[in-house]
Amino acid sequence: MGFKNLFQTKADKEQEARNYYTKMFPYGEKQQVLLKETIDKTFLSRYKINPNVFYYYLLVKEAYLDGDEKSDLELNKELLVMSDEDIQKFKEILMLDVNAKSLSDIEKLSGKSEEKVKLTGFEIKPTLVGDRVILRKFEDSDIDRMIEIIQIPEVGFLTGSAITTEELNRERTPEELARYRQWYKDIQTASDRLDLAITVDGEVLGEIVLNEWDPEMDLISFRILMDPNHASHGYGSEAMTLFLTYAFKQFDFNRIELEVYSFNPRARRAYEKVGFVYEGTKREAFQFDKKKYDIHFYSILNSDWNGKQINER
Repeated sequence: MGFKNLFQTKADKEQEARNYYTKMFPYGEKQQVLLKETIDKTFLSRYKINPNVFYYYLLVKEAYLDGDEKSDLELNKELLVMSDEDIQKFKEILMLDVNAKSLSDIEKLSGKSEEKVKLTGFEIKPTLVGDRVILRKFEDSDIDRMIEIIQIPEVGFLTGSAITTEELNRERTPEELARYRQWYKDIQTASDRLDLAITVDGEVLGEIVLNEWDPEMDLISFRILMDPNHASHGYGSEAMTLFLTYAFKQFDFNRIELEVYSFNPRARRAYEKVGFVYEGTKREAFQFDKKKYDIHFYSILNSDWNGKQINER
């Protein structure tokens, strides 16, 4: 023990602890709590890993932030006490930290690299587990299934992706299919939006999305798309509840909003069921087969969602 520690007052120790956590978690206490809860609830319970994994994660992160000159190899030796499975979970924990999603990012953020990184939090594609539904990051193996879903005529109609029946039913060109494939590759690493696959029993049923983020107004748009062959089983409601819980807790948005066409009353009921509030109608603002339809506007506020969760406890 050094002389500094011998003469530290209680206030000095408390300040040192605050300084440590400010350095380790520059986004504040909220980030600490979120990461800890995620580890406690997801990793420790689901994977039953050694709780010391989190300690080793902080050890490596602190070494980089302190400008420690240890090589990656030397730091990795510190992890040899863990099993291969624990090391894999260590990497997953690292991905959860919105301030450093890889060891190279820790290096960039610590100033040891000239390359700067600007993180929004959308880079992290979480796995959210419900009773029946699992939301997860898209994988290349999901692309064919999603192309199959978005080409279902009913999906194109309900999402407003086409304005005529002929367009709904036509065969897609190779160029269009290539664009779809590239799109579902790009969203896997997108930093301006969050797209997750909706899965049940390992099968992809659709997607759930946050996009068009307005940081100044602290709001973001929401949408969900599902294979209509799996409708009316409650999967959509469960997916939305999982997703909204994560969105409000992780990003603390003030407002999440959406639009829905008047010819989709089933979607309106589903949105209202999870807590979205009807705000108004833009009359005859969409056309399909030369017939005019209204667009309805819904939103849910952070206060709405938190109040709903309290009331349901």
